[in-house]
Amino acid sequence: MTQKKISVSISQHSQAGIGKLVNQDALIAYVPDDSLLQSKGAVFAVADGISTSQFGAEASQIAVSSFLNDYLDTPETWSVKTSGFKVLLSINSWLVAQSRQGGHSFNQNKGYVCAFATLIIKSRTIHIFHSGDVRVVMLHKGIINILTQDHRQVYDDERTYLSAALGLDDHIRLDYLNVEAQLDATYLLLSDGVHEYLNNDDIIQTLEKLPSATCAQILCELATTKGSVDDASALVIKINDLPAEDRSEFYRYTKDLTPIISLEKGAVIDGLHVVRPLSKTPRSHTYLVIDQNESLYVLKTPSAEKSQDDTHIESMLMEEWVARRLNNAHLMTAPKLKTPRSKLYTLSHYVEAQSLAQWMEEHPKPSLNQVRSIIQQIATGLQVMHRAEVIHRDLRPENILIDDKGTVTIIDFGEVSIAGLDKVNANNTIPGSLQYTAPEYLLGDVGTAGSDVFSLGILTYQILSGQLPYGLKVSNAYSKKAQNQLKIRPLLELGIRIPEWSVYAINKALDIDPKRRYKEVSEFIYELNRPSSDFKPDHNTAWIDRDPVRFWQSVSTALLVVVLSLILNDYW
Repeated sequence: MTQKKISVSISQHSQAGIGKLVNQDALIAYVPDDSLLQSKGAVFAVADGISTSQFGAEASQIAVSSFLNDYLDTPETWSVKTSGFKVLLSINSWLVAQSRQGGHSFNQNKGYVCAFATLIIKSRTIHIFHSGDVRVVMLHKGIINILTQDHRQVYDDERTYLSAALGLDDHIRLDYLNVEAQLDATYLLLSDGVHEYLNNDDIIQTLEKLPSATCAQILCELATTKGSVDDASALVIKINDLPAEDRSEFYRYTKDLTPIISLEKGAVIDGLHVVRPLSKTPRSHTYLVIDQNESLYVLKTPSAEKSQDDTHIESMLMEEWVARRLNNAHLMTAPKLKTPRSKLYTLSHYVEAQSLAQWMEEHPKPSLNQVRSIIQQIATGLQVMHRAEVIHRDLRPENILIDDKGTVTIIDFGEVSIAGLDKVNANNTIPGSLQYTAPEYLLGDVGTAGSDVFSLGILTYQILSGQLPYGLKVSNAYSKKAQNQLKIRPLLELGIRIPEWSVYAINKALDIDPKRRYKEVSEFIYELNRPSSDFKPDHNTAWIDRDPVRFWQSVSTALLVVVLSLILNDYW
């Protein structure tokens, strides 16, 4: 007997308000026809941008599209609640950051702000996330039930304002509700331009007496005829069929997924054939696997010691999620699985390359151009992460790969910090390796993009010299007093001859005080390659040490002139 799946009828419509050139609302409806329907469910969302803001429409579109894509990319082992919260917190942080960049962080009428509601049907459960005044309503057996509470504050008799919305504040108010899905029930997501002008009878009569395919449009038009001048959006979902009762979805997709303790060459799991083991550490085991299309992947599973460590498993799953969200040639990426996984593991695309640690052993005296190329590529990857409000926090030679063409890839996202998720991920541990971690982490700070700049500065220094700038002392500097006593050994003392301004840039990237350090990797890369406006050359330093490249270029030019002169003298 064929197993029942979720079956729904959908009607959706959105229109600009009277006299408005731009519709600030956005909506989305997605019912997967593959395993995603089982693992993630059907997703519906409506966003309502602030009509007075020029960015309202953009905020709404970003909210619904990003939520759908990022939610579907979350690990199958996460519950709907966990996935939804993580994704929405991340989206909220991005919207707030965009408003800050535009100078509108304290004005909701100008920034990237939108009310938002999403309804997810998974198995026989309705999951609702809500912030703002987009309303979720259920009609069942002739009775209207409002499932959400509007986040609106009364200002005076005529004016109200949003007390919660996506992009409004770093500390977002986000309501969550789950209820049992009802067969033959109809669920509606309505913007305030609709629900503020319709009563229960309007909704009941429209849904029960008019064609289901057009009922969303009719609701919006009815609201307009009853006085609405606002943008109007309606998403109507009628449940026609549901799968058999599942008493515990969460257990099914998390607890039943047991870790893989060990895999041997030739083993097969979920259609993936193990080619060979790659590494075994006290934290995790990795394997090279191949699928039926001969695509290679890295399969990671927790070690036996960490198989019951929820924090470690959470970190592993976060790593895969981040890898799916970021798309850049210099960042680790992860595939989207076509079938549900039967065990607890993560997948990423395989890169045939050696680690930066191995590369440095083979290249103890690299040229300045080689160093700049490697650092530039790492910086490019970091910029993509930082634009997505993601901090790597664990940059070290073992987490940088270099292939035979010189292409650099950043791997291992297990320690990342995502804006808006710090409270969710907090575990009171210092991220990364102590020799490469930014000193502010040792003081208990969350860290910023500038923290990754510090780690990048260490890598630059180490590639050039083969040594660490502060030795091993930085790993024991757990107080500001101890950190202020740290001193960088000058590169010149180590016999490293690079332009003086490059030394200046490296030292600034390595500044113990994050306030004096570069805030962005782009600033560091720019000044690594050319003198900054703040750079002041030390005229007591020999020319060969201030600018060895130009020095030797000048020497070569002078020698060439001498040789040519001698040749010409002999000729004449």
